[in-house]
Amino acid sequence: MVKRPHYSLLFILLTFTVSCHKEETVCCLPSDEIKANFYSNLEKLNLNESVKEKIKQYLSENYTGMSINEIETGENQIEVILNNGAVIAFSPSGDFVNPNLSYDILEKLNLDESVIGKIKKTLSRNYPGIDIYEIEIGGKGIEIELYNEVEIAFSLKGDPLDSDDSENQMNIQFAHTTVPSDIHDLFEFRGDATKDTVWVFLQGGATDERDYNLNEISRGTDLFPYFTDDFIVYPFQSQQLNPSLHHHFDLTFEQAKVEASLSVEIAQQVIKHYVDMNKTVYVIGHSYGAFMVHELLAEYSHTARKYISLNGRLDMNEKVWKGFSMGEFYYFDEDGKTLIQLSPEIPADELRFEHNMGRLNAGLGFNRYTEKLAQIDLSNALFLTAEKDRAVGVYTPETIEFLTEKNPAEELITISGGHGQIFEEADRMEELHNLIVMDN
Repeated sequence: MVKRPHYSLLFILLTFTVSCHKEETVCCLPSDEIKANFYSNLEKLNLNESVKEKIKQYLSENYTGMSINEIETGENQIEVILNNGAVIAFSPSGDFVNPNLSYDILEKLNLDESVIGKIKKTLSRNYPGIDIYEIEIGGKGIEIELYNEVEIAFSLKGDPLDSDDSENQMNIQFAHTTVPSDIHDLFEFRGDATKDTVWVFLQGGATDERDYNLNEISRGTDLFPYFTDDFIVYPFQSQQLNPSLHHHFDLTFEQAKVEASLSVEIAQQVIKHYVDMNKTVYVIGHSYGAFMVHELLAEYSHTARKYISLNGRLDMNEKVWKGFSMGEFYYFDEDGKTLIQLSPEIPADELRFEHNMGRLNAGLGFNRYTEKLAQIDLSNALFLTAEKDRAVGVYTPETIEFLTEKNPAEELITISGGHGQIFEEADRMEELHNLIVMDN
């Protein structure tokens, strides 16, 4: 499911409810009182009276009976959002301005320009002023939901479908994520591409959201400036390339394992791309991304200069990964050892997706990496665990023995705190950075 974010401007929320008789379609209030209440929102704004009158006149002539839900006042225009979802823009002087909706969400999809043009034309003609909220692309059609909750179905050629055809046309057929052939479609990046050092960040999750910000240092795997002075690459994961798959199907565990392996394959392609460019490549993954690091080591080993696993597990507790594979959720007590089953209150429309994300976690977590990595040289790998990690738990004595004695890693780091504690300790992060690059 591709979503358009809700309005981001600072706005004044102004609502008004008119009670009506259930048997009648005419509101109980006299017409003058209705008009006064419908536009009372405007009276609360610091606008010139002539501006208010212009806006009222336009609304009364073109949107009879519609009330104002929200008003957004900006430096260059005033946006009025009605209770039917329509967004009408006015200049600071109160004159109507064509909102010229870009339907920018369409531009992000892999659709032919002619198809996008057809869809835009249909929407602007039949639903003026109402932007796109969500888009679903199925095997045979495109379904668009507008901000007024109206749903419109189109064929893959951009032609609108009538209600009789839409259900059949939107019949989505299951298919695993197709990895794009163009390497540049497999990642996002930030920084100077001419730098000799490339950091490949594998985010946690699993989720279809980005745990990073391309425009500024924010949180999670963005880390700190001494990392971001170099070139940073964020490979996509399968659920980010194909979110509709995970919203519309209850994946089996076997299907989830395939999708998880595709995320690892994508990461490997990106890593190899920059290694082949003679870049110094460091791969660092947190949480779900740490499990990807383990799988990269097991399947592709020494492609990158170093691999860093933050807050993962080599051998995930069997009850946890099996529970995740069946739609159950677990976490650990503050000791990082005692297991607790979680019963989260997840909205019904999000439950399928959350279960699928859990299965993706299980799709890597089922592996016994003390076995898969037993014959792999870990002298270029660093592992970090947290004593109070409630998400994946602290490393077991068996794992510690494996990484320090049986197959020694370059470094095993244990910190106090929880699952994301490492990102809150700037000094510790700087130490980690220096440890990673000290032999560069």
